[in-house]
Amino acid sequence: MNNRPKVKRPGLICPTWLVRPAYHLAWGSVVPFALALSWPFLLLKEKRREAFLPRLGFQPYPKLDPAGPGPVWIHALSVGEVLSAVPLIEGLQQRLGSSRSVVVSVSTASGRWIAEKRLKGKADGLFYFPYDTAFAYRRCISRIRPALFVLIETDVWPGSLGHLRARGVPCLLVNGRLSDRSLRLFSRWWGLFGSAFGAFDRIYPQSARQAGQYLRLGVGPDRLGPSGNLKYDARVPSATEGGGRSLRAVLGLAPTDRILIGGSTHPGEELHLLSVFARLRAEIAGLKLVLVPRDPGRGGEVRDVCRASGFETALLTDREAGHPDVVVVDRLGFLSRFYSLAEIAFVGGSLVPKGGQNPIEPALAGKPIIFGPDMGDFSEIAPELIEAGGARMVVDRSGLLAACSDWLRNPQRAAEAGRKARQAVERHRGMADRLESEIMNLLERAPS
Repeated sequence: MNNRPKVKRPGLICPTWLVRPAYHLAWGSVVPFALALSWPFLLLKEKRREAFLPRLGFQPYPKLDPAGPGPVWIHALSVGEVLSAVPLIEGLQQRLGSSRSVVVSVSTASGRWIAEKRLKGKADGLFYFPYDTAFAYRRCISRIRPALFVLIETDVWPGSLGHLRARGVPCLLVNGRLSDRSLRLFSRWWGLFGSAFGAFDRIYPQSARQAGQYLRLGVGPDRLGPSGNLKYDARVPSATEGGGRSLRAVLGLAPTDRILIGGSTHPGEELHLLSVFARLRAEIAGLKLVLVPRDPGRGGEVRDVCRASGFETALLTDREAGHPDVVVVDRLGFLSRFYSLAEIAFVGGSLVPKGGQNPIEPALAGKPIIFGPDMGDFSEIAPELIEAGGARMVVDRSGLLAACSDWLRNPQRAAEAGRKARQAVERHRGMADRLESEIMNLLERAPS
């Protein structure tokens, strides 16, 4: 009996018999030709230049024992997905020991950089995920010979997934997330993406709401695993770990300075924070602002904006001796550590229409959180943090000023809000451990 719900697919573009051959023909001929023509433009962007040839299949792959068991292959698209995967990879490494390798792929240069930093000594190989050309993905899969493929959150490629399925490799989608936009896209092109999602033996959504999104897409309930979000299992350094004083020294801040941090900010949000900071620092002694742009390549641009606003500003990477008003963090991998030093954390991508950035890190650090009205990418946890009393949503600059002013003038109230934020997210921890157990069971049943 088929348990799969009937799904009305809005605007289905074209049937399976046509769309799949057209897709593979495009990747086999049209796309390589287009990429060749665009090569000079790709050279202008360092991030794309670094990943371009490796993703076409021209890269060294991890050297694994050809006589040993196949590795667990975990794919994490970019920075956010890599950070989500860290607790799962750490747990698998402890459980597997030397009996089986764990290898990791990424799709972006920034994802590779953070993976090299966070997964050093925890993964047995790191490489770029291939483009969906037959040459690239066949070469990659034949070199890796995975016993199991695990996709973190998103980055669904029909060609690669179809080839993994054809080779009999079990595939899992963990921390699964479907935005409304993605749901519409995959529904309309279901003739193509239906086979890709069909390659997954199990899909583990981030939440009950996300499980509903996959059911709406047409994934059978029998293939949905327990819901849970790996982000809750992240380990956030405390303010004293590695020395709170040394972290402050890195930023050029005194032990008595009070810190407001803007995490993962987008263009336009820094101006709101600078305006609020200008008002507050005239009344609150020792107040400093730390800005961490979502794109560290914007560091110089953000520094110039701060200086034009009249603040002594330093970049993290070239800070000279001194005591700046504002520090701009132009490096990846520092945000979670600096959250631990702040009194208040503003989470970016929310005062501008970007869907919001991750509020779980500052919550795990026990900080009171402020974000704007657009937290669509975190639509479950954001309301929960507000209801718990650990976060506030503001809609404009005046609201941001009022929230910051209240918590800075009432440190005990701010500390209580931070405690409530941490309690709200700690209730959801444990998904990594559940996934590790299911992966170990799969590997025990898998053929050699």
